[in-house]
Amino acid sequence: MRSVFFSILLLGFSFPVLSENLLIDETKRIQETIYNYFNGVKNSDETLLNKAFELDKAHMKGFLVEANKDIELTATPIKEVIKRWVSKEKRPEMRGEILSIRVYGPAATVTFNFNNQYIDFFHLAKTKSGWKIINKFYIYK
Repeated sequence: MRSVFFSILLLGFSFPVLSENLLIDETKRIQETIYNYFNGVKNSDETLLNKAFELDKAHMKGFLVEANKDIELTATPIKEVIKRWVSKEKRPEMRGEILSIRVYGPAATVTFNFNNQYIDFFHLAKTKSGWKIINKFYIYK
């Protein structure tokens, strides 16, 4: 009986540590997905971009500033956006940093400073093939 009590007590103390370790692992995987996106854009690397997004479901949305200074809310399937990104020259000078990550079970949100020009807001889903971006929303900084 005593050993059962101590086993339960030990399990109770180790559960928060196990949960915290799992959260740290998930956060690292989410970071990897976001940096696949960023490095894919930076290096015009279609393989990294395809790895970051849920290609058949993801969209990019944001406020596009027109030549006449009008602001238009746009939504574009990510496959079209990736074609534009990979057609550009590599931009090794680009910088980016994750500002925040929030994990909600199989879903997550990430805020990202893109080259100090945009703030990106990502929604990610944990799929059979790992964490994938399903929505990207950007605003000019």
